[in-house]
Amino acid sequence: MPVFHHVMPLHVGPRGLINSTLRYLLSPPSRRLSSSFISLPNRKHEIIHLPIGLHGELRIDLISPLQPTSIRNLLVHLPSGPSLATGLHNSSDHQLANIQSAISETTTLVSINYRLDTSPPGPDHDSARDHFPTPIHDVTAALDYLTSSTSSFNYDQDTPPKICLVGNHIGGALATTLALTQPNDIHGLAITDPLVDWVVLDEIVEHLRGVEESHEPETHTTGHDSLRKRQRSRYLSRFGGVSEAGLLEASESLIRLRSKLFKTPSAYFDPFASPILFLRAPGRDTPYATTVGDRLLQDMTIDEPDSESDSDSFGPYDDDWDQTSNSSPDNSSQPESILQSDYPLIQPLEGIDSAKTITTRTTSHTPPRRRKVLRRWPSVGRPEEVLLPEVRIFLSPTISPSDPLLQQGMTSLLRAQSIELADLLRRACFYGRESGFAQDRVQVIEANGRVKTTTPAGDKGALESEIHAVDDDVLDDPATGSIRPYGTSQLLNAVAWAEKAFSRES
Repeated sequence: MPVFHHVMPLHVGPRGLINSTLRYLLSPPSRRLSSSFISLPNRKHEIIHLPIGLHGELRIDLISPLQPTSIRNLLVHLPSGPSLATGLHNSSDHQLANIQSAISETTTLVSINYRLDTSPPGPDHDSARDHFPTPIHDVTAALDYLTSSTSSFNYDQDTPPKICLVGNHIGGALATTLALTQPNDIHGLAITDPLVDWVVLDEIVEHLRGVEESHEPETHTTGHDSLRKRQRSRYLSRFGGVSEAGLLEASESLIRLRSKLFKTPSAYFDPFASPILFLRAPGRDTPYATTVGDRLLQDMTIDEPDSESDSDSFGPYDDDWDQTSNSSPDNSSQPESILQSDYPLIQPLEGIDSAKTITTRTTSHTPPRRRKVLRRWPSVGRPEEVLLPEVRIFLSPTISPSDPLLQQGMTSLLRAQSIELADLLRRACFYGRESGFAQDRVQVIEANGRVKTTTPAGDKGALESEIHAVDDDVLDDPATGSIRPYGTSQLLNAVAWAEKAFSRES
């Protein structure tokens, strides 16, 4: 049996580890061939049913070359999950078929079909296993299966597999979580428009509602209104100048989806679900009761679960010294847009939806503002002993005035999260190294193929040439000679970069 390094998932507790081990021993993963349209003629498609916990089961699609090869390059695809706009389930079959056309003959494609149900939790719908943190458990168990020296997947193998992760939206966030928690097992990370921060949605709604909660008499002066407009304009500039209506519509749509995917606020304050929180503080405490988004949904008769039924899961997200306002270090040298909220928390305004007037309820408790301080990565151990794998974040095209408001808002929101994620990765994960090293290691790729970074001219030119070569290979549809739709082309750009990454050393 081979012996190679493996890091266990960081969030698996003793009980979960024992239960998973017992289930694995009593009911090992089943593996069978499948004849489907997903695999090309020169490949074989196998379906693996991996036991999770005592009752769960995860399906993994394994599409490998027909002829065995000594090269162990695994392209691990994490599907996008439910639609961010509608919440409906998206099938990943067409994505797998497209991905195969962009990988080499020796690369094995692995798709982790993590479980995630958008049905709202309730007494008549018992599907707790299909909400967060179930996807986190699924992807970490799948990565453990692919990398562990004791796994049947690695039986009679002398070397560990070289793994590149590819994903978008929720799949991109889960891939980011794996790269941050098990970096020794990951060779490269290529994600497109990842949704890495569920917490910020409430902040966006609070800012755009535009009314501060105050105990003072409601006297509004011209100067006060002018200041509010400047604050709002400054806040919108973080999202590429998108209109208020578009950004608000996208945030509300994601809040509705969040109510279906998370049973409690503490679940989306978990860094494993919002991986940007591995790199900085959330800027607020985990709500004791409800957030502005919860109240919005309640007023629209789309209620989240009663927070009082599970009060033990609530409370401040963490008690780090850097989360308290009176003991925070001086972060004046850090960019203000990253480290702190610039404006006071504000409460909802009536009538934000032209189709349905929403009357909001105010509460006597206003969450305190916290600094979004930079966090150390890794949180334990010596930073120089761990190296983040190469990261490429592929952005969506910039918005067009002709796009629907929801699409404009969603595009701008995801672009802002992607850019912030890249900036935090460079600052938090390469302590003591030169800035050029971090910028080469973590890059943001625009839809036109240009690298959104600041590197020496020579290096930047080389990187841009590499990405443009990728575009030439994958953007043109050989069947029609036209440009593929954005979602497909960006995913294939990520796949093509991962293929190039396999040939490079870590």
